[in-house]
Amino acid sequence: MGLKGTLAFLLVIVSTTLAIQERPCEKYGEYIRDVTNRCFYYRCMSDLSSVRRPCAPGTTVPDDYIGDYESNPQDANPCHGPNLPCGGTWTPWSEWGECSVTCGGGVQYRTRSCPAGGCTGPSEMSRACNTDPCTTIGPWSDWSACSTTCGTGTQTRTRTCSGDCADVVTEETRDCTENIFCVDPWSDWSECSVSCGVGGTRTRTRTCVGNCEGVSVTETEDCNADPPYCVSDWSEYGDCSVTCGIGGTKIRTRVCTGICDNVATQESESCAADPPYCVTDWTEWGDCSVTCGVGGTRIRTRECTGICDNVATQESESCAADPPYCVGPWSDWGDCSITCGVGGTQTRSRTCDGDCDGVSTVESRSCDADPPFCLGPWSTDVETPCSVTCGNGTKTHTRICIGNCDNVVTEEVRPCVTGVPCFLWTDWLNKDTPDTIDGGDPGGDGDYEIDLNDPCGKGNFAAMKAECRTVGTHIPHYEMYVGVDPTPLVVPCLKIPMGLVCANNNVPNGTCADFEVRFLCPNNEAFHARSRAFATVIEGGPP
Repeated sequence: MGLKGTLAFLLVIVSTTLAIQERPCEKYGEYIRDVTNRCFYYRCMSDLSSVRRPCAPGTTVPDDYIGDYESNPQDANPCHGPNLPCGGTWTPWSEWGECSVTCGGGVQYRTRSCPAGGCTGPSEMSRACNTDPCTTIGPWSDWSACSTTCGTGTQTRTRTCSGDCADVVTEETRDCTENIFCVDPWSDWSECSVSCGVGGTRTRTRTCVGNCEGVSVTETEDCNADPPYCVSDWSEYGDCSVTCGIGGTKIRTRVCTGICDNVATQESESCAADPPYCVTDWTEWGDCSVTCGVGGTRIRTRECTGICDNVATQESESCAADPPYCVGPWSDWGDCSITCGVGGTQTRSRTCDGDCDGVSTVESRSCDADPPFCLGPWSTDVETPCSVTCGNGTKTHTRICIGNCDNVVTEEVRPCVTGVPCFLWTDWLNKDTPDTIDGGDPGGDGDYEIDLNDPCGKGNFAAMKAECRTVGTHIPHYEMYVGVDPTPLVVPCLKIPMGLVCANNNVPNGTCADFEVRFLCPNNEAFHARSRAFATVIEGGPP
């Protein structure tokens, strides 16, 4: 009971005590009224005293009633109405209210009321609630002093905890380094990093212990070798500057690095080529001295510079004309060897004088008849397969054409019907529910209708199409969550990856609808091996 209820209860006790009058029980079970014009009821007690109570609910005192129990306690009952029990009636207790605290011991209340008045007992009741102790964690203390004055040590900090502190860390440790360091003397300088030339370096070091940040433990300085340059060995002499004749030079070199003033890096000497003359390539052979047949000659030349004694600059050889024969004109072409279609032959001839070995004196060529083609009959339906194994296709009928078949129709395309559907729908599949994990253990964070173990069959092509709807109500997925941003449908009914994903944390009420999925699959052995029932047959191909 709260303070408000306690005060109300005390007021009822005081007012009731002031109004009570002890009277004999002459009017037992009847009602009278007092001088304040209030109606009361006398009830006999064991000690023959009486307790005054108001008129029963539903009764009234007539306006013309004149009575006073002080002067005439034997007056008849002034209250008109049913002779109901004395006192009022409480309403049922309300539900317990919210606890005043969440931990550490609080209070919760429930109440009742007395609409007609005259009820006895409290109108409010209280009880203890949330008595489990609260967990209270204090702030971290400052870090302690470092455990060492030189080098790396440790320092700790703590905090207090009261209540359920089983999993609460109350002490932490970390490494620390004081701003103190120790260094050894510098070592001697190392040898110069180069044995000749310039641009070398040498170093010296020292050891530091402690917080050595910003403390140099290595020093480096430039140094030069003696002599202050480096030279490689001389290279072999290069080729003579001329490839033929005399008066050339050849050179050898070496590399110098460092301070190379007055250091020679190139030497040269005179040389002669081998042979000591230069000749050009031979010219092409000139024309044969005869234009037809054999028995002619032809000449070629070259130029020579340098010491050209005994160097030939001209050559000759016998030749035949090109061609080494003389032939007469070709005769007219003879008649074609066939009278229909193509693939015939016709010939012509000529005469030959001279070296006629391998010279053709007869020629033949292909020729066509007029008309230059012959046609066979059209192929039959039995001989011509349909272009598809399912749905609607075409048959291509053909006929044979021999000869020059340009602009001759040898193929006709006619429609054909297989009577076999190319694609079938799977059953509606429901792998998961929004409040479970893969349709099993509780604790799911959405509806995952994906990874459905090859719904079109192992090794089959991916589904041509996917459809998604709610279970039971059959609402299409695209009519769900219109205007919700971000959309809960994080995978919005795709054929690759297969299915749909709805995330609970994007749904206004915190839970996705339960979806089911079906797939449009190729009608083949892999699909039938999945033992799935077929719903809708799509003729010809996917929509």
